[in-house]
Amino acid sequence: MPLRGFTLAEVLITLGIIGVVAALTIPTLMQKTNDKEIVTGLKKNVKVFQDAIDMAVLENGKLSDWNLVPDDIESANKVVEYLSPHLKFSTICENSECDAYPIKQFNVLKGEVYPLSNLPFNELPRLVLTDGSVATIRPGTDSIAIYIDLNGKKGPNTLGRDIFHIGYIGDGKFNGGGVGTDPSTSEWASCNPTSGEGWHCTGWVLYKENLDYLHCADELSWNGKTKCD
Repeated sequence: MPLRGFTLAEVLITLGIIGVVAALTIPTLMQKTNDKEIVTGLKKNVKVFQDAIDMAVLENGKLSDWNLVPDDIESANKVVEYLSPHLKFSTICENSECDAYPIKQFNVLKGEVYPLSNLPFNELPRLVLTDGSVATIRPGTDSIAIYIDLNGKKGPNTLGRDIFHIGYIGDGKFNGGGVGTDPSTSEWASCNPTSGEGWHCTGWVLYKENLDYLHCADELSWNGKTKCD
């Protein structure tokens, strides 16, 4: 019996089907992989700073004993002084002119550009950590806010995508921004990319372990559906 192989047309049709399937599935797989990396990176940084603050509190008393002044550069430098022995970092950027992190603007979640000059903490110190993330240190009266850019100079430099707010209050314990806030609401802490700025998406990412508010926010709620289909 003569051997029969595939015709050129059959091979081309098969390759075309494989190409279509790949085009449909690869972007979704890449998106899920990227989202997972963000979740993992944020969890890691929350723990890293929690451990550093715990050690600093043991050495210097609770945050209210540090005599911090909100958005004050000297107070921010004091926080860096207390935390830096317990962190792995490569550089401290003491102002907005920093080659290691020359970011002068970022995007809010709904797509608008937000110049750093609009922020009260534009000149506050930033720690460039050894894993490539960058933490801006913002002191409060008895609290510390940390704005963590998980991938440093790389894009998209957007709140709720790669930049997240981490808060530590009182005795130095983590205060999850946006905990209990539905990403479908229109409040200032909204994580809906069609209307929100994304300041407090940290709670959702940590507790729901996804960034699905980027993809189907209108379908999600804190106590209901927490993932896209």
